[in-house]
Amino acid sequence: MRHVALLRGINVGGKRLAMADLRRIAESLGWRDVATVLATGKLIFTPARRTANTALPRPASSGRCSTS
Repeated sequence: MRHVALLRGINVGGKRLAMADLRRIAESLGWRDVATVLATGKLIFTPARRTANTALPRPASSGRCSTS
């Protein structure tokens, strides 16, 4: 089953992340068939098969909290 990740705040405010780097990060998580949509931060992928002992990676913190 294919999944979509809609990542917020990618390539805005002068901070750039190459989509090739984003694909490599996703592939390092074990995701397969990773594709990006332009430079939007949207990913399409097939997730890795998880076992009960597989921990999800901790998200990076920007140091800011959003209430919206």
